[in-house]
Amino acid sequence: MKNKLLSFSLFLILSSLFVQSSAQNAVDKFLTPATSFNRSRMTGIEIGAGGLYLASVIGFYNLWYKDYPQSKLHIFNDNAEWMQMDKWGHCTSSYYIGGLGMGILKWAGVNKRHDAIWYGGMLGAVYNTTFEFMDGLSAEWGFSPGDVAANFLGASILIAEQLTWGQQRILLKFSFHHSPEADLRPDLLGKGFGANAIEDYDGRTSWVSVNMASFMNRNTAVPNWLNMAFGYGADG
Repeated sequence: MKNKLLSFSLFLILSSLFVQSSAQNAVDKFLTPATSFNRSRMTGIEIGAGGLYLASVIGFYNLWYKDYPQSKLHIFNDNAEWMQMDKWGHCTSSYYIGGLGMGILKWAGVNKRHDAIWYGGMLGAVYNTTFEFMDGLSAEWGFSPGDVAANFLGASILIAEQLTWGQQRILLKFSFHHSPEADLRPDLLGKGFGANAIEDYDGRTSWVSVNMASFMNRNTAVPNWLNMAFGYGADG
């Protein structure tokens, strides 16, 4: 009986390892970028990205714009406000969304003439500018040329590094802490951690993080994980 139990247990263990290994291989194969253009993957991207874009526009409209009166498209110059922390936010978010766009297009095998870099890299800037037009049609806000410039600055940094080095050696990052001002103006700076992280510019710090090892030869003693970062926040 013990031998049968031992054999059965060993069978279950080996079977589970085989299933796990097969599943892992399937996942790895699925995530591996295509070596040539893959139409089925591209179709999935088009459907998925279109659905996410539509859902996010509807969601943000209900979250931010629905309760305010609409207006004709108008411009509002907010370059002197928030100590430019909102501009850094636009720049950084465009940078990261663009990086995601690059990765997705490369996964689908879009490699011709750096198309994945150009089209994917511009995804964040185009996406964020959508909401700038929504701002311009709301009486509470306005279309900000400075925000649009920051959107395309983030995309340009991403694309320039990828075309020059084939990698991101200088990363845009941000950190966040709950500021005292958020407790005084929760209607403006957000209620709860998630809203604070997006709306509380007083608690945000933007970073330019330089990977030093990527600028040196392969035999350098500088570890790959060591970066030198320069930060800027509303407090300095």
